[in-house]
Parts: sequence; structure tokens; C-alpha cells
Amino acid sequence: MPTSTTTASPTLDVLARLEAIRPIIEEHATAGELHRDLAPEVFAAFRSSGLLRLAIPRSHGGLELNPVDTAEVFEAIGRIDGSAAWVLNQQYAVALLATWARAGIDELFADPDANFSGVFWPPGAAHKVDGGYRITSKVGFASGCSQAKWFLAPAVVMNGDEPVIDGETGQPDFLATVLPMSELEILDTWNTLGMRATGSNDVIISGVFVPDSRAARIFKLAPRPAALANPLYALAPWPAITAHAAVPLGIAQAALDRAVELARTKVPNFTQVALQDKGVVQADLARARAVLEAARCYLRDAMAAAVVAVEADQFATDHKISLQLSANNSAAAAEEAMRIVHRTVGTATVRDEAGMGRRYRDLNTITQHTSIQPARWESVGKVMFGLESDWFPFAL
Repeated sequence: MPTSTTTASPTLDVLARLEAIRPIIEEHATAGELHRDLAPEVFAAFRSSGLLRLAIPRSHGGLELNPVDTAEVFEAIGRIDGSAAWVLNQQYAVALLATWARAGIDELFADPDANFSGVFWPPGAAHKVDGGYRITSKVGFASGCSQAKWFLAPAVVMNGDEPVIDGETGQPDFLATVLPMSELEILDTWNTLGMRATGSNDVIISGVFVPDSRAARIFKLAPRPAALANPLYALAPWPAITAHAAVPLGIAQAALDRAVELARTKVPNFTQVALQDKGVVQADLARARAVLEAARCYLRDAMAAAVVAVEADQFATDHKISLQLSANNSAAAAEEAMRIVHRTVGTATVRDEAGMGRRYRDLNTITQHTSIQPARWESVGKVMFGLESDWFPFAL
């Protein structure tokens, strides 16, 4: 069992842990896609390697990975397998958001290797009872829920059939609640174009009790305790959003690497010249590399600036704009690089045995995620014009 002790280079340590379990992830990738859920062996590898601890506080046995380096880690696993990367990504994101339930962190992180799953839309109904709330909801896209111990779900506090309006904000009283997965029901609904091994099924919550300690009012969060002093926790949910964006970068980079490899020997039908000897192929694959490298730098630089700002108590709207733009730009860059690869290597893109088909499907599925989909360009544009955004992180 790994400990929370890290080396002088924590990111290199995490990447080494990932490399050690690469054979397990690769071995079970095809089976995971066929069964529409990540293989138990991959979940077990995540647990034994300590990679479930990336967002867990050090005080509770976690790795508390620097948010600037998080994108590098999730891009690295995205190069191996998109679905595995996404499930670990969701573990990271949900565990990070679970720290909003300040009074519950001792319970939630008693086992630093516990699996987390969850979603943040649509909100269910929360009815106040003694000591907590009763939550009723149905949500979709619950990646990794089959192996989760804890599940994060949003809910609006209700008075009968009407939402409770907060007197200070004028908005519905919105909660992030964390519930035991054992008390929830999973519906087998995940039949998709790509990211099939994420097991992102629907979840039903039927009047499940959540104590006040595991219910956070997201627009009126309690002060962070000393255990959450790291800028990682002050920046939530932004590290989760930039981590989301890193996964398609990894998928696209793997596709590009494979395209270069294929181009060395592939001679297209009706021609006698290998792809690598065609000027258009040389130029296109070089451009794809530049697109990915530029996006990678923007994503990292935006987060680095945000961390500096938080440490100086100067984190502001402009930093949020850069974080969201860098995330959207990463998704768009990954799509552009994949289009170039598809155009360059032709039918090899659609063949799983060429190492391309699943990557093509996964990338074009993952970039529809709400945190990095094209609609978020408009969400940022609203803020740039001084208008109210439709994207909740800008309101935090």
C-alpha cells in the first residue's frame, strides 16, 4: 500500500506509478470497451498504485498533487487509454469537490484509496430533516460508478414543491451532497459512440439521507480548514476542469504518435510513395504537433498564473476566464489534431487494430463534456461583456 510520502519530484513519482500499471490498462482496454465499464483489474491497479489519492489532502494520506502538474498526469494516461483516463479524472474531480463538505472530510477520506464518482447536473431535490437532508434525484453520466464508495450529487433545497431561495444571493439554495454508493441504484444505460469503458450509467437516488456534514452549500462555502490550505482546494472546481481538458490532449497526442509511426511504412492504395515522403503529410503532422504543444502550454500557464494569484489572495475573474479558455482551447486543439490525423492516414483511423479507431471515437465523445464543449466559449464571452455567465464556476 503506497504511503502519502512523495519524492522530491512528486509529478515524476506519480508518472512512474502510472507507467508501472500501463500494461494492466493496455491489457484490459478492449474488454472494457466491450463490457462498457472499466475492468476491475484497472480499478484495482489504480487503488494499489495510489493514483486514487491525487486530490486527497496530505493530512488524510493523499498526494495533494500540484494543480499545475495535474494536466500532465491526465494527459499521460490519456495517451494510454481515454476511458481509463476519464474514470481516474472523475475520481480526481469528485474527490476535489467533496472537500467542499468541510465537516465531512474525516469521514470521506478515512480511506484515501476509496473510489469517488459523481456528477454536477441536473440537481435533485433536498428536503430538510433533522441532522441533514433527504435527497431524491436521477442523474446521468456517472463515470466509474460501478466501483465507487462515494457519490457526489447536486440538489436544490426544497420547501414542498418549491425551491428555497437564499435571502442573500437571491438564488436557489444549491447543495453538493456526498452519499454512499451502496444506497443508490445504477441503471444500465451507457450505450455510446465512444468512452464506452467509462461505465457512465444513470444513477437513481431515492430519498437517501445525507447528514449536514456531507452537504455543502456551494455558493456559501464554509472556510477551509488547515488541512485544505493548498491552493488546489482554493481553486476548486478549476483544477478539475483543466484536468478534464488534458485527457483529449493525451488521446490526440497518442493518435499523432501513431500516425507518424504508420506514415513511415504505409503506402496508400494506387500509389507507390510512403506517406512520410509526401510533403503535405509532413506539413500536416508538423502542424498537428504545434497545435497540441501550444494548447498544452496555455493550459499549464493559465493554471500556474491562477496558483500564484491564489497564494497572493488576488485570484479574480480574469484568471477564471483564462482557465476556461485554456480548457476549451485544449479540447478544440485535440479535435483539430485528430482531424489532421484522420485526413492524413485515411482508413487506418477507423481500424482498432491500427490503434486508431477507439481513440477517434473516444476523443469525439469526450469533447462533448459540459466543461469543455463549444457552448463554454459563449459562457466566457458573456463574462467578457460583463454579463452573467450560464457556467456556475464563474459564480463561485
